[in-house]
Amino acid sequence: MENNIELRSEKVRMLLGKIPSRFLRYGSMIIAISFVVMIVIVNIIEIPVYDKYPLIIDFIPKVKKFIAPTNSYVTFKKVSTCTFEGDTICAIVSQTNSDSVYFVIAPFTGYIEPYVKNNGKVEKNKPFLAIFPINPEKLLFKTRVPIAKIVDFQQNIDVIVELSDKNKTQLNGTVAYQEPQASDLYLFLYINNYNKIKSWNSSNTQGKVLLLRSKQSLFKSIISK
Repeated sequence: MENNIELRSEKVRMLLGKIPSRFLRYGSMIIAISFVVMIVIVNIIEIPVYDKYPLIIDFIPKVKKFIAPTNSYVTFKKVSTCTFEGDTICAIVSQTNSDSVYFVIAPFTGYIEPYVKNNGKVEKNKPFLAIFPINPEKLLFKTRVPIAKIVDFQQNIDVIVELSDKNKTQLNGTVAYQEPQASDLYLFLYINNYNKIKSWNSSNTQGKVLLLRSKQSLFKSIISK
């Protein structure tokens, strides 16, 4: 069998004999490290996942009554005859599940009239508190959600309200309180930035409510798409 004889020019033999540059020596390592860092970043960064529901616009009634979603204990945060918008008024604790707790946040400034004593009991679908608004002209937002879809619903969950006006106004807020009605749950929203609303025509203003469901990593979001 004949030996394989490779003929190379002098320049080629000189190049083959040279030690590779730093970039060539460490290039593979840099690429590998960059890839690992990228994977870590896309798994660390979390983005919110929202469910969309219809927006319902309503005016504050002359009195707002709060209804107990279950047989509960009512613990008032402070004993006062007046509350300010955004204040936490009381906590509602289920009689059958002490881990089921939600807080009632005042959707507007008003006068408080409790129907039960502090740490008292209230039956399901019975009122336990009323608020008489000081500024009844202010608007309220609410949405209707099937109860079956929010078994793990938590009070004070973040929401985004997107209006279909010409300015495409976007409002941020939280769920102030809830009211069960048949198979649905009405969620009343406390809006943080009402000052972004420039003009109103409640009869034809439409929009949607984005209810925060969970947060997931950027990687899972990309894969799910």
